[in-house]
Amino acid sequence: MDKEVVEILKPLSRTLEAVGRPLDVLALMVLAKEFYPAEERARLYKRFAELQEADQAAFEVLSNAASADSMGWEARVKKYGEAAAKEQVAPHLNALDKRKDTLAALSKFRSEHGLIVKLVEYRLQLAKQ
Repeated sequence: MDKEVVEILKPLSRTLEAVGRPLDVLALMVLAKEFYPAEERARLYKRFAELQEADQAAFEVLSNAASADSMGWEARVKKYGEAAAKEQVAPHLNALDKRKDTLAALSKFRSEHGLIVKLVEYRLQLAKQ
């Protein structure tokens, strides 16, 4: 296409995108009402928020455990011995396991309730505007 035509059409394209987003949300809301009773939707919104909060908390614990000490495994074993090294890295490994669990739970929820997730994401996008 001609560059001038593209430039002329940009505002129209942005306007159509702006109109399309609310229509997408309305379509998702209708689908959600069709597939989920109101009580179940409320329960799933709450569950998704809980899973996200748990994952954020696990991420923070993991980040703090990782940044607490940057010594590598070999250096740690050499300096403290294998038993002490295992004890020292245990909090990090536990935090890593917890984060894996929270990510798996979120992934499972997303695959089972994609419509709910999309609605939550759109709600957040609209709240930012």
